[in-house]
Amino acid sequence: MAAEFRDGLRTPSSEAILQEDAAALRAALGRLSPDYRRIVLLRNWERLPFDEIARRMGRSTDAAKKLWARGFAQLRKELRNEETEAGR
Repeated sequence: MAAEFRDGLRTPSSEAILQEDAAALRAALGRLSPDYRRIVLLRNWERLPFDEIARRMGRSTDAAKKLWARGFAQLRKELRNEETEAGR
């Protein structure tokens, strides 16, 4: 399957896996607190630096870094829980 992605080819099964993973990520993000969800999206989706995230969230840079670390850890936990429930 890695070769399919590397070569840019998508099969129906690889597309289904991508869709399932995207749905699991959306569900896990939805279970985060609003602050955790926002900081994870700002850092990991928008790729903003911590000083900009801190400015937008009205926090210090250090506080933003700590919040992101806690939020990202919670997201990983939610994704692991999702995998366990799905029997993966």
